[in-house]
Amino acid sequence: MKQIAHLQAKLVEAENTQGAIDANLDHVEQQQRELAAALDLYEKQSREILETGSTGTHRVFDMGPADAERDRRFVHL
Repeated sequence: MKQIAHLQAKLVEAENTQGAIDANLDHVEQQQRELAAALDLYEKQSREILETGSTGTHRVFDMGPADAERDRRFVHL
């Protein structure tokens, strides 16, 4: 009878442990979904910047006439 009670206690302990593991895995899964959503947004914004921000030079952002001159000279090398 003691063995059955001991096994029952171990079963309850294992079920509790499994419940905690499942809760942690659910939390990790939610974090992964949030990270994926953030990365999707970041990639979309990066793509938009690269597609619309380019002025035909090697730079995405034009910082002024000195950059344009460097780009012009670099392209002709």
